[in-house]
Order: sequence, then structure tokens, then C-alpha cells
Amino acid sequence: MDRFKVCVLGGSGFIGAEICRLAVAMGHRVVSVSRGGRPPIDEPWVEGVDWVSADVGDVESWSAHLAGCEALVHSVGIAAEDPANEQTYRRLHRHSVQQAARAAEQAGVPKFVMLSAGKVPPAMPHGFLQSKLDGEASLQGLDMAVAILRPVLVHDEDGRAAGMLGTAAGELPPVRVWAEETTGLRREKVAMAALRAALQPETTGVLEVDDIAYLGDAMFIQ
Repeated sequence: MDRFKVCVLGGSGFIGAEICRLAVAMGHRVVSVSRGGRPPIDEPWVEGVDWVSADVGDVESWSAHLAGCEALVHSVGIAAEDPANEQTYRRLHRHSVQQAARAAEQAGVPKFVMLSAGKVPPAMPHGFLQSKLDGEASLQGLDMAVAILRPVLVHDEDGRAAGMLGTAAGELPPVRVWAEETTGLRREKVAMAALRAALQPETTGVLEVDDIAYLGDAMFIQ
């Protein structure tokens, strides 16, 4: 069984950490880059990840870790902006995608995977989805394979969505109705689909909810 090196931007986040966990379980070498570094998770798999604490938007601070990578997965996402700390949709969803992809291309990484988004709930600012679409557009013309995942509603094994969306679903009736009417995907399934997209050369292009569900369900031995 082949073993590969995978770099996950936002690897300490809601979906990113699950990508790291699955990759470690499969025996791959994993590097996570995030501002927070190692997450407060007390599980054995955490020891199998090289946790790099760096600003994803400052490519020079972490690009050396791309050496020898089979794929770079961009799983960075914020629900609410915090301009005072440079946490904006434009910077993290568009600029960091473009800069990371260019760095990966220059480093000879053969695959780039982006966690984007499909439709969004009533509570989500318009700028969220637009910045994700702008990030997708910035990937055109790369000399490398690209896969873009567009999940809509992602929840954990207990049915809880991440961050602001999870809170809003419990407190705001319009969001709760939206969540009940939307096809949700378990975090593990989205993470598996992202990992398969990273390591399968033939998996490229835009992957919608049904595609993600299929990739997340199918038996995966890499």
C-alpha cells in the first residue's frame, strides 16, 4: 500500500481535523498548517500529524512544508469575519486559496483540493459564498490537477453543524427550517471525499453534494 505526504491547510478545524485523522489512519504522512497549530484533542492519531502553527495567508511562513507532498488540501473557512485579526472572507477564502495554489504549483505538488461551499443558509452573509466562488475562479489556469468540493450542510456524528451555523440552527427558525430541508453530510464523509480527491489522480473538477456522498461512501484503499 502506497504512503503519501499530504498537507492540510486548516487542519485543526471542523473538517480539516477529520481529514488529518483519516489520513493518519491510512498510514499517510500528514502536515497541518493553521494559526492555532495543534488542536486540544486527546486522541492517539494527533501524534501522527506534524502540526505547523502559521498564518495560512502568509505563504512564505509554511511553504517549505510542501516539499514532497502529493496533495495540498485547502480546508480553511470562517463563518463570521474578524477584520481586526485579518480574518476576512476575501483574505481567507480567495487570496489564501490563490496564493496556496501558486505555491503548490511552484513546489511541484500534483494535486490541489479546495473545500468550497454550495448554497448557504439565510443567516450567512452574502460575502461568504461569493468569496468561496472567487477562490474557485482563482484556480483556473493552474498547471496541476484541481478538485473543488461544494458541500452544503456538514455536521458531526451527533448531528451538530460547526460554529455559527450550528448555533443559528438552534436559535433562528428560518435557519432551522433550512437545515431540516437541506441534504446534510457527515463530517467524516466530507473528509473522506476530500482525501480521496487528494490522492486519486482521476478525481478532478467540481464535486457537488451527490459526488461527495459517493466518494465518502465508497471503499477507499490508497
